[in-house]
Amino acid sequence: MSDVAERPRVHVFFPYATEVGGSEMRALEITRQLRELCGADAQLWATSSRSRAAFRRRHGIRLFLPWHLRLGGSFVFVGTFWKPGRLLRLTRPQQLTVIVNTMEPGRFANFLPLYRRICPAVRFVYTCELQRRTHGVDGDIHLSPIDLQRFAPEPARPAAVAGRLRVGRCSRDALDKHHALYDPELYAQLSREGMEFDLLGARSLAPLLDPHPAIRLRPEGELEVASFLRGLDVFFYRTGTFYDPAARVVWEAMACGLPVVCHRFAGHADHIVHGQTGFVFDEQREAIEILRRLRDDPALRERIGRNARRAIEARFAPERLRNMLATYYAAPAAPEPGAASPPAARGVWPQQEKEKTRSVRP
Repeated sequence: MSDVAERPRVHVFFPYATEVGGSEMRALEITRQLRELCGADAQLWATSSRSRAAFRRRHGIRLFLPWHLRLGGSFVFVGTFWKPGRLLRLTRPQQLTVIVNTMEPGRFANFLPLYRRICPAVRFVYTCELQRRTHGVDGDIHLSPIDLQRFAPEPARPAAVAGRLRVGRCSRDALDKHHALYDPELYAQLSREGMEFDLLGARSLAPLLDPHPAIRLRPEGELEVASFLRGLDVFFYRTGTFYDPAARVVWEAMACGLPVVCHRFAGHADHIVHGQTGFVFDEQREAIEILRRLRDDPALRERIGRNARRAIEARFAPERLRNMLATYYAAPAAPEPGAASPPAARGVWPQQEKEKTRSVRP
């Protein structure tokens, strides 16, 4: 028997309806970290044929098809807004981990029997404590991992200047990702006071804002996120009609050494120490006063930015991430001495293997 341990096999599933969403990025980053930190044989799978082929090719994402039913290994479903299709319900993975990414307990309850049919001992992972309490099923709390090297502060950042402030945010370009009542008011008022606003994924706000040279509304995906964040002084984030369990872009901004200013109605607010690693507000007037204070106090901006980076480095330290990701897979079963790998382990039906053999001419 070989002394070399078999690599754990992990299959990460997601529909990939858009190319810039936080859950899409979470699936990609989990897979990358499983390979690099855990040495896993990790593969990305698209559960929807409506996902863009170019995006799949760029990231090595395979489309899940009938002849992949017997993949084996451990499965990770990223997100609970999509229903496992008929094919996925026929699979029998060694372990199934479902990452809950919404605050929709009704939908979750409807899908729960499907998850348990696929794997009776299904594990659930939440992003914040309120989400876990709302859904009522036990599970761990894991933040969406980020790449600390990709999201790093600008090495030669110009010195901060009092009286000037470039504020930004980014998200999917959907109106419910913004607060349609308060955000336009805040941008309009503070732009008149000399602040600049660069908003990536905010063209949906155009009908609600009068044109102003200090407010730039960009479509989603126009800029690479890390480069965009490094061009800001402060990151601002608030959603409108839904509770965000935790926006991964907040961690990305903090990793880039930015002070973040976030509304309390979100899971990421639980992990920000107000006045030390960022700022949390409840009302519009608080947000405006915090941004004014940051504009007028460059030393405060630099201190909070440094603290934010240190907090993210501790949160996503390699050893901590490795321990978290190791819960996503079961230990590979030891093969019997002399046993050959069955065709199912290669993700195909035995009948297909026969057909492939017949089709090869000498």
